[in-house]
Amino acid sequence: MTPPNRINLITASADVGSVFPGKSRAPSGLQSIGLINKLTTLGYEISIHDALPNEPVNWTESHIGPNAAYNEAVVVAVCQAVKSNVTSALACSLVNTHVPFHLILGGECLICPVIMSALTHHMPMKRIGLLYVDVDCDLTYPNEPGSIGNIAGMIFTHLTLRAACLECMKQFRRPDGSGVVDLSNVVLFGLNSSSPANKRDHLGYLFNENYRVITSSAIALDAAGRAAEALRWLEERVDCILVHLGVDVIDPNCFLWEMCLAGRG
Repeated sequence: MTPPNRINLITASADVGSVFPGKSRAPSGLQSIGLINKLTTLGYEISIHDALPNEPVNWTESHIGPNAAYNEAVVVAVCQAVKSNVTSALACSLVNTHVPFHLILGGECLICPVIMSALTHHMPMKRIGLLYVDVDCDLTYPNEPGSIGNIAGMIFTHLTLRAACLECMKQFRRPDGSGVVDLSNVVLFGLNSSSPANKRDHLGYLFNENYRVITSSAIALDAAGRAAEALRWLEERVDCILVHLGVDVIDPNCFLWEMCLAGRG
């Protein structure tokens, strides 16, 4: 039985799926302010895995490829490496008796479907849920009018495997071949409905397909109550929950202040 105080920490320092550099610095940045020391002080046993020891991680400017996506081949290589590492970390644990806590420090949101796929394959008899904490719904697709080819903006398209998703991302799915997310196992938490990144047809898709959405406006009015609501909704439907955290849901001023306090602590 895996001890309840054990954390598998997986780093995936990549900068390949976006149009601006910097995300690859997230894992080292969080560790530099004492993340591991703080967890061990609290009594957690930490096992550290590097998902990308030999993969390219640096951002380079590129042109949109034939499938209207930036760095598609490199993105797929990174995703495959992350899935392999997460799968190996899961295999080291007796998940039938206790599902270990996995903390995955990536920086690139596009690995979310990969992690969900690894979990669903390793625990095919369990229902895996997703708390999608993000300002954007990430429902763009490669040939969408106005798309800049940013694969990180297509995450929910690849989670659901809806029409027009990249063919190469279909490998990150459930054992039955379906998308790792549907209306029964995900809550979109913190979505900013007024953001220009969330186009009207994206919001219309979520509405028409009956997805559970709790907007940033609702959270601003009652953060604790809405969080409890989201957790209760998921716990009634799934066995395990993956939390995807896009840091753009955090006010930059608050985030920088908390980082400073953490560094001093």
